[in-house]
Amino acid sequence: MFARTILQKKKLKIKHYPEGVYQGKLNNKGQRHGKGSFLWDTGEMYVGYWKLNKMSGEGIFCFANGGYMIGEFLDNNFNGAFYISVKNGNCFFGKYREGKFHGK
Repeated sequence: MFARTILQKKKLKIKHYPEGVYQGKLNNKGQRHGKGSFLWDTGEMYVGYWKLNKMSGEGIFCFANGGYMIGEFLDNNFNGAFYISVKNGNCFFGKYREGKFHGK
């Protein structure tokens, strides 16, 4: 009941998909748009901004193995500067362009 009240006050919605569940804002077409989170059935999770059903803007992507990436997304791809933490605790800074590692 308490969680439902918070969701209603912030106008957040819960929407189920075949591959997981989304909690956040939707546009008038029912697309993920604005701040929200998606939890895949694989255990991966994204928390951040969405634009027209795609991860776009600042966010954090958590891998099922415990690693994560914090940075900018564009059209469901890593895009821009990222802070990367892998399962063994090592951390890196890197740049991505259109989902591919860019630079040295």
